[in-house]
Amino acid sequence: MKKLLLPTLLVAMGVGAAFATSTAKNSPDATVQGYVQHPVTGLCVDAKKPCSDNNFNPICTWSEDPNVQLQREGATICSDPLYELD
Repeated sequence: MKKLLLPTLLVAMGVGAAFATSTAKNSPDATVQGYVQHPVTGLCVDAKKPCSDNNFNPICTWSEDPNVQLQREGATICSDPLYELD
């Protein structure tokens, strides 16, 4: 009985993880407004471009300067990187 419990538990965990991963990849991207950090004031400035928080997509870049990565607006600074919409 004890020899059957561990393999059954591992298989159940694997199936649950596979289902959760599949659901996350198939869910629609949440649209988040992209911000760029102002070089002088350090404040987040609206870049007027919608991005996604789905990290399976490429990095969201600013249309005015493709070398600038857009970020999520934080409390005092721009924080997490954002990604292109599908």
